[in-house]
Amino acid sequence: MPYPIIKLAYGLRRRLAELATPVERYDLQIAAGIISICPPRLQLIQKNAKRIKVIFEKSVLEVHHFEDSTPFSCSNDNLLICNSWMSMHMLDLKHLTSGMFNHIICRPFSLNIWNCNMSRSFIDAASKITSSTVKELGIFNSSNKDYSISFTDLLAAFPNVTDIKVQFTPFSKNWAFEILQFKQNLLESLFFIIPSVKALKKFNFKGIIDILRGQRPGFYLIICVLKEYEDNELNIPQLKKLDNKLTCDGRRSMYTSTVEIRWMGGSRSWYLPIERRSRNYPY
Repeated sequence: MPYPIIKLAYGLRRRLAELATPVERYDLQIAAGIISICPPRLQLIQKNAKRIKVIFEKSVLEVHHFEDSTPFSCSNDNLLICNSWMSMHMLDLKHLTSGMFNHIICRPFSLNIWNCNMSRSFIDAASKITSSTVKELGIFNSSNKDYSISFTDLLAAFPNVTDIKVQFTPFSKNWAFEILQFKQNLLESLFFIIPSVKALKKFNFKGIIDILRGQRPGFYLIICVLKEYEDNELNIPQLKKLDNKLTCDGRRSMYTSTVEIRWMGGSRSWYLPIERRSRNYPY
């Protein structure tokens, strides 16, 4: 049975404040709405940053404002809050569970993960740190080539995400099926960046049409190839099904679900007619 902390004796509340991290003390103050919940002093925020960068470089883990190379001091009762944009660089799981994050309130709208040692545990830890506030999620150049990004892991850890971008990182061949298992997901766009046309030819297009039919109106799937292609058109057999099931005529709008493939020198798009959607949306 829950017991109201405010009813604890002063000495016990003071001891609780001593044992709590700066982040925990701040959360207790906000929840209680009074300073005396964590005597003898108010836990203050030393810095409010819209954009922060957490990086492990030259054997040093540090955090700083994106446009300022001076690291924030994560010592004593110092507390930093980020409520807009956050990036992680070259981190392992052990870094996400370090004491640094006892001094950072992470509530970013956008989270970009660069050159990190990705795994299911890493994804879960990143979700716990960011309090499920992430709407935009980017994963770039994972350093763990033995782990393929699972959309089951991503959508379970980040249930409120609307936009996902994956660049030069192995991902599950069953990516479409995994997304379809989360019938109430909030995805509005999915962006794959791959290194070559050769990689595009190995891309698993199975389930793309089901994705377009199942997602919200205006869903946007983009596959970007970062290499020039000699032909003006993509002569890839797997795309024939898109030609047969979707239309290439029209233009993208907020209600038109779209697949677009881009390459250096060109692009091609397919559209799902509104009447072919399966979810019960008003448009």
